[in-house]
Amino acid sequence: MASLGFSSEGAMIGSVKWAFVSDVLGAAGGRISIRDGLKKLTEAGKASKTGQSLSADHGMIVGGVGVMAGIASIVVIGASTGGGLVVGVFFGFLTLLLGYAFVTMVSPAVQMWVNRSILGKPSEQEEMQVLPFDDMASEQSSLEMVFQGVVVELSWSPVRPDTNQYVKSPYDIDTDGLKAELERAGQQVIIDLTVKLPVLDVMEVGLRLISSENINTLFEWRYQKISKEAGLDAVVAMGSESSSNQPGFSKNGDAYVMECERVFAKNDLGGSPQLILSFLSKKAVSRLNDTFELVI
Repeated sequence: MASLGFSSEGAMIGSVKWAFVSDVLGAAGGRISIRDGLKKLTEAGKASKTGQSLSADHGMIVGGVGVMAGIASIVVIGASTGGGLVVGVFFGFLTLLLGYAFVTMVSPAVQMWVNRSILGKPSEQEEMQVLPFDDMASEQSSLEMVFQGVVVELSWSPVRPDTNQYVKSPYDIDTDGLKAELERAGQQVIIDLTVKLPVLDVMEVGLRLISSENINTLFEWRYQKISKEAGLDAVVAMGSESSSNQPGFSKNGDAYVMECERVFAKNDLGGSPQLILSFLSKKAVSRLNDTFELVI
């Protein structure tokens, strides 16, 4: 018998299509809202430094609401797909937005997280040396670190050859030595790493660089702060580097900062080495992890 209405199958297909379109539009709107909010937060930070306190406060409120709305879109979309970000983390993000420290410390971390997430612009991701997240679980763990105030900057650059000793003048060139030096430099890269951590009474931090060529650990550095009065001290150093080469954290205002530069052979690193960061504090329910995969 013919039916005058829509079939149940057609309605189901239409519903699935609409759900998909809704998720896509929600993701796009969330990304736009986050970027607009971050822009306002940045402008607010600059305004406060020039003495425009009223404009700065207004910008912080508007920017915070924009970022919050964007994150809310992510939460809703993630929940609908089964990945989901926990509600407690979302409200932790809202709390951070209320502090001025968030504008100066966490906002850059949010921008980096957006670039690595599923909402990042493909054109920007193609230019990034760090690959995007593999899955929603990785995004969630990384975002929780952002809430804690953990900022990681990881990049690489080519080694510049030292040609001075081989080129004395346009007429005095050690051709063989120069060729060997260029080959040596071309087989190495410089890994630049900067880590910023919040000043907490108790916390543990781990950094591990793994080769993609043979899964070897190139270095493993661990740090621990056991009390309010104690510093963030190195406790373990493993891998190809000796403990004397393990960089330390120094307190800089409201953050612990570690900056280091290391030269590695490309063959040792492989094409996509991974830096694994682990972080544990009293504020975190469990140990948080983030993996930064470089493209060499």
